[in-house]
Amino acid sequence: MRGIHWTKWETICVSKQIGGLGFRDLEAFNHALLAKQSWRLFFKCNSLAARVFKALYFPHCNFLEARLGYRPSRIWSSLIWGNDLLKAGLRWRVGNGEDIYVYQDRWVPLPINFKIISTPQFDISMKVCELFNAAGQWDEELLKANFWEQEVKAILQIPLASNHREDKLIWHYDQSGKYSVRSGYMVACMKKQRENGMEGSSTQDGTLLRKKLWSLQTQFYSVNLAPICSHIGKGLVRVLLIGMPHWMVCTKLMLMGAAKLAGLVRGVGEVIRNGNKEFTAACSRQVVGHFSAQAMELIAAKEGLQFAYDLGFRDIVLEMDAQGVVDRIKSNEECFEAEGNLVEDIKEMQGWFRYFSCNWQRREGNKVAHELAQYGTRNAGFFTWIEEEPLWLTPFLSADLEANG
Repeated sequence: MRGIHWTKWETICVSKQIGGLGFRDLEAFNHALLAKQSWRLFFKCNSLAARVFKALYFPHCNFLEARLGYRPSRIWSSLIWGNDLLKAGLRWRVGNGEDIYVYQDRWVPLPINFKIISTPQFDISMKVCELFNAAGQWDEELLKANFWEQEVKAILQIPLASNHREDKLIWHYDQSGKYSVRSGYMVACMKKQRENGMEGSSTQDGTLLRKKLWSLQTQFYSVNLAPICSHIGKGLVRVLLIGMPHWMVCTKLMLMGAAKLAGLVRGVGEVIRNGNKEFTAACSRQVVGHFSAQAMELIAAKEGLQFAYDLGFRDIVLEMDAQGVVDRIKSNEECFEAEGNLVEDIKEMQGWFRYFSCNWQRREGNKVAHELAQYGTRNAGFFTWIEEEPLWLTPFLSADLEANG
């Protein structure tokens, strides 16, 4: 056919994977840039700009609650527009749960609205802290009796801090928990796609899956998937403990978190060796919850530090195979991540030790901890072995010795 084939600008700006030409949507990009300024005004409320705007436009509330007002300036109108996008991706990270309303606030990690949508079974003013049990963890029976299954699963993915830290607003669409223009642009485009009758979120998930599948360097084999899938969600941590100064003995603690393929069952395992690389102690514990792989890494680190402290070690070098987790533990910046409460717990635990260091370590040579973590997924409770290892663990101890030299 001859002539120019016209199409709507909205179609041109849609991603190539779903039928568009991938042009940047300038309106959505501008929206994302303005949302970045809104993020700064809210989280850097002591800056000069934030104090000036607060005095002029929202003296009696915070920026997220601010309104457009009467005869606003062009700058303020733009910031309020950016504020709308910012609020679309913000949700609460549960700490002590005292500032979050169960039915009114956005706190469940379920996009798009992040709210409980099942029929209210409690008073509308109920706080999230009332969903905790006596141990300060989620009351699983209470959740299952009053919320939808999907909501229960999402809530049980939220790790709770042992010290009940304050609740914090985080940006859901970036792993760091901080707003970025890139993620904001994605949310702005998804919003426009929904308004135009396109399922932005599900389309994007399918696109990401296709990209990962086609990027794989594949060969065709006959594979038994069961043992591979059984390791989904596992976390790996290794800790090198420098023992009591008057002993001058180096002790190594290796840790791991693992998950079963189905259900809420997770496992954490730790093994301690003395300076001669001989078995000293080990433990295994079952953890219940839909925790992410990163959360399992952090839970394993917490378990290991507690185990080492209880055994009397005070000088410690923590070695982990997850570079991202190591970076977060070593960072001095405020943590906005979904698992940030666990990171803050580990940072606080550093004060228990006379010397503490956290380094990255390669993953090989940690079969013992892996088996202990798998043991935890199969056996409920907390198990310890002191000075003498169980017979089923001996072959893995020897294999680790060979791997680690």
